[in-house]
Amino acid sequence: MLDPKTISTLKRISIRGRVAYGACCLENAMLHFKIKNDVLDEVIWRIWTFTSSNNLDEWDELTNEVNPICILDENIPSDPLFLLYTALPFDLVDMVSEVIEIGVGNLYAGTGEYSPSTLEHLINVIEKCMILKIELPVFAHFERSSFSEEHGWGLERDKSFFAEN
Repeated sequence: MLDPKTISTLKRISIRGRVAYGACCLENAMLHFKIKNDVLDEVIWRIWTFTSSNNLDEWDELTNEVNPICILDENIPSDPLFLLYTALPFDLVDMVSEVIEIGVGNLYAGTGEYSPSTLEHLINVIEKCMILKIELPVFAHFERSSFSEEHGWGLERDKSFFAEN
Protein backbone atom coordinates (compact mmCIF):
# COMPACT_ATOMS: atom_id res chain seq x y z
CA MET A 1 0.00 0.00 0.00
CA LEU A 2 1.38 3.39 -0.98
CA ASP A 3 1.58 6.11 1.64
CA PRO A 4 -0.51 9.32 1.30
CA LYS A 5 2.56 11.45 0.47
CA THR A 6 3.44 9.21 -2.50
CA ILE A 7 -0.15 9.23 -3.72
CA SER A 8 -0.17 13.03 -3.48
CA THR A 9 2.99 13.12 -5.60
CA LEU A 10 1.44 10.82 -8.21
CA LYS A 11 -1.66 13.00 -8.42
CA ARG A 12 0.53 15.90 -9.57
CA ILE A 13 1.99 13.91 -12.50
CA SER A 14 0.20 14.28 -15.84
CA ILE A 15 -1.42 11.33 -17.57
CA ARG A 16 1.43 11.33 -20.12
CA GLY A 17 3.88 11.32 -17.22
CA ARG A 18 2.02 8.42 -15.62
CA VAL A 19 2.20 6.39 -18.83
CA ALA A 20 5.92 7.20 -19.06
CA TYR A 21 6.42 6.09 -15.45
CA GLY A 22 4.59 2.85 -16.18
CA ALA A 23 6.66 2.27 -19.32
CA CYS A 24 9.84 2.71 -17.29
CA CYS A 25 8.50 0.21 -14.75
CA LEU A 26 7.96 -2.25 -17.62
CA GLU A 27 11.51 -1.72 -18.84
CA ASN A 28 12.80 -2.28 -15.30
CA ALA A 29 10.66 -5.43 -15.03
CA MET A 30 12.22 -6.78 -18.23
CA LEU A 31 15.66 -6.24 -16.71
CA HIS A 32 14.53 -7.80 -13.43
CA PHE A 33 13.20 -10.92 -15.17
CA LYS A 34 16.17 -10.89 -17.60
CA ILE A 35 13.87 -10.78 -20.61
CA LYS A 36 15.11 -9.69 -24.01
CA ASN A 37 12.41 -9.98 -26.63
CA ASP A 38 11.89 -7.96 -29.81
CA VAL A 39 8.10 -8.42 -29.75
CA LEU A 40 7.89 -7.12 -26.18
CA ASP A 41 10.22 -4.25 -27.12
CA GLU A 42 7.70 -3.31 -29.85
CA VAL A 43 4.84 -3.39 -27.33
CA ILE A 44 6.73 -1.07 -24.99
CA TRP A 45 7.66 1.21 -27.91
CA ARG A 46 3.94 1.50 -28.74
CA ILE A 47 3.22 2.41 -25.13
CA TRP A 48 5.94 5.07 -25.18
CA THR A 49 4.40 6.74 -28.24
CA PHE A 50 1.57 7.95 -25.96
CA THR A 51 3.86 10.55 -24.39
CA SER A 52 4.54 12.30 -27.70
CA SER A 53 1.32 11.61 -29.61
CA ASN A 54 -1.09 14.33 -30.62
CA ASN A 55 -3.63 11.75 -31.78
CA LEU A 56 -4.56 9.64 -28.79
CA ASP A 57 -7.41 7.89 -30.66
CA GLU A 58 -4.74 6.51 -32.98
CA TRP A 59 -2.65 5.50 -29.96
CA ASP A 60 -5.66 3.67 -28.53
CA GLU A 61 -5.92 1.62 -31.72
CA LEU A 62 -2.15 1.03 -31.80
CA THR A 63 -2.07 -0.35 -28.26
CA ASN A 64 -5.35 -2.21 -28.56
CA GLU A 65 -3.58 -4.39 -31.13
CA VAL A 66 -1.03 -5.44 -28.47
CA ASN A 67 -3.07 -5.24 -25.25
CA PRO A 68 -2.78 -8.58 -23.45
CA ILE A 69 -6.44 -8.41 -22.44
CA CYS A 70 -7.45 -8.36 -26.13
CA ILE A 71 -4.82 -10.82 -27.35
CA LEU A 72 -5.45 -13.43 -24.67
CA ASP A 73 -9.22 -13.06 -25.05
CA GLU A 74 -8.96 -13.78 -28.79
CA ASN A 75 -7.05 -16.99 -27.94
CA ILE A 76 -5.26 -17.48 -31.28
CA PRO A 77 -2.38 -19.85 -30.49
CA SER A 78 -0.52 -18.97 -33.72
CA ASP A 79 -0.41 -15.24 -32.84
CA PRO A 80 3.15 -14.27 -31.78
CA LEU A 81 1.73 -11.98 -29.09
CA PHE A 82 -0.45 -14.78 -27.74
CA LEU A 83 2.59 -17.04 -27.57
CA LEU A 84 4.61 -14.29 -25.88
CA TYR A 85 1.98 -13.39 -23.29
CA THR A 86 1.36 -17.02 -22.36
CA ALA A 87 5.12 -17.59 -21.92
CA LEU A 88 5.90 -14.48 -19.87
CA PRO A 89 5.46 -14.25 -16.09
CA PHE A 90 1.83 -13.39 -15.38
CA ASP A 91 2.83 -10.33 -13.34
CA LEU A 92 4.68 -8.81 -16.29
CA VAL A 93 1.76 -9.41 -18.65
CA ASP A 94 -0.58 -7.86 -16.10
CA MET A 95 1.71 -4.81 -15.85
CA VAL A 96 1.58 -4.35 -19.64
CA SER A 97 -2.23 -4.24 -19.46
CA GLU A 98 -2.19 -1.86 -16.50
CA VAL A 99 0.17 0.59 -18.24
CA ILE A 100 -1.99 0.59 -21.37
CA GLU A 101 -5.02 1.23 -19.14
CA ILE A 102 -3.28 4.30 -17.71
CA GLY A 103 -3.31 5.71 -21.23
CA VAL A 104 -6.87 4.81 -22.12
CA GLY A 105 -8.43 5.49 -18.73
CA ASN A 106 -9.54 9.01 -19.63
CA LEU A 107 -9.44 9.08 -23.42
CA TYR A 108 -13.17 9.60 -23.74
CA ALA A 109 -14.00 11.29 -20.44
CA GLY A 110 -12.92 14.30 -18.41
CA THR A 111 -9.87 13.99 -16.19
CA GLY A 112 -11.39 15.61 -13.13
CA GLU A 113 -9.22 16.88 -10.32
CA TYR A 114 -6.49 14.24 -10.73
CA SER A 115 -7.82 11.46 -13.03
CA PRO A 116 -8.61 8.78 -10.43
CA SER A 117 -8.94 6.04 -13.06
CA THR A 118 -5.43 6.54 -14.45
CA LEU A 119 -4.03 6.97 -10.94
CA GLU A 120 -5.50 3.63 -9.87
CA HIS A 121 -3.74 1.76 -12.70
CA LEU A 122 -0.45 3.53 -11.96
CA ILE A 123 -0.72 2.58 -8.28
CA ASN A 124 -1.34 -1.04 -9.31
CA VAL A 125 1.85 -1.02 -11.40
CA ILE A 126 3.92 0.53 -8.61
CA GLU A 127 2.60 -1.86 -5.97
CA LYS A 128 3.30 -4.85 -8.22
CA CYS A 129 6.87 -3.60 -8.70
CA MET A 130 7.26 -3.22 -4.95
CA ILE A 131 6.01 -6.77 -4.31
CA LEU A 132 8.34 -8.19 -6.97
CA LYS A 133 11.24 -6.00 -5.78
CA ILE A 134 11.55 -4.33 -9.18
CA GLU A 135 13.43 -1.04 -9.04
CA LEU A 136 11.13 1.96 -9.25
CA PRO A 137 12.03 5.01 -11.33
CA VAL A 138 12.63 8.30 -9.51
CA PHE A 139 9.39 10.31 -9.35
CA ALA A 140 11.15 13.63 -9.94
CA HIS A 141 11.78 12.81 -13.61
CA PHE A 142 8.03 12.45 -14.17
CA GLU A 143 6.83 15.30 -11.96
CA ARG A 144 8.22 17.62 -14.65
CA SER A 145 5.15 16.62 -16.66
CA SER A 146 2.58 18.29 -14.45
CA PHE A 147 -1.10 17.48 -14.16
CA SER A 148 -1.69 21.23 -14.48
CA GLU A 149 -0.65 21.04 -18.16
CA GLU A 150 -3.26 20.49 -20.88
CA HIS A 151 -6.15 19.64 -18.52
CA GLY A 152 -4.22 16.83 -16.89
CA TRP A 153 -2.83 15.25 -20.04
CA GLY A 154 0.55 17.01 -19.93
CA LEU A 155 2.41 18.36 -22.91
CA GLU A 156 3.55 16.07 -25.71
CA ARG A 157 7.09 14.95 -24.91
CA ASP A 158 9.27 12.14 -26.15
CA LYS A 159 10.91 9.48 -24.04
CA SER A 160 14.13 11.44 -23.58
CA PHE A 161 12.27 14.09 -21.57
CA PHE A 162 11.64 11.53 -18.84
CA ALA A 163 15.19 10.15 -18.80
CA GLU A 164 17.47 10.76 -15.88
CA ASN A 165 19.65 13.84 -16.30
